[in-house]
Amino acid sequence: MLKGIIKILCGALCLFFASKLGPYTYGLYQQGQASEAWVPVEAQVEQFNIRSSNAKGSKYSRTGGQVDNPHADIVYNYQYEGKDYSGERTGFGPYSKGQLIRPNRGKATVYVNPDNPSDSVYIKGVSKPNMGAMAFALGMALAGLFLVGTGLMNIVRG
Repeated sequence: MLKGIIKILCGALCLFFASKLGPYTYGLYQQGQASEAWVPVEAQVEQFNIRSSNAKGSKYSRTGGQVDNPHADIVYNYQYEGKDYSGERTGFGPYSKGQLIRPNRGKATVYVNPDNPSDSVYIKGVSKPNMGAMAFALGMALAGLFLVGTGLMNIVRG
């Protein structure tokens, strides 16, 4: 009986984490997919830093070189249909080494949502780490259902 209760509690914990991670990563996936159809526009980059978050803290790469767990801080200005806009979104989800490329001479292509031109992104599409996080959330949900089911069977069998 105790074994069944422990399985149910572990399963409930897995389901809880899956219920938080799953919708978040799926939302990023949907936004990334939608950005594939956005319009490319030339932007003036005002600020660009690639930083690494690792166990030793954050390190900045001033050269735009590859770093572990890279994140970009970017601020850019662009025009769309004669109006000025600014943006700072890198992309939808985390990015792996090699995807974050320093803008050339302060110019870069950004992608603008034609239905809402104030919505823009530096890297369009879905990131591979986001796909991995979605798969992990699905695995957690399946593990949670399995644990709850076997825990209930243990209790019923007594």
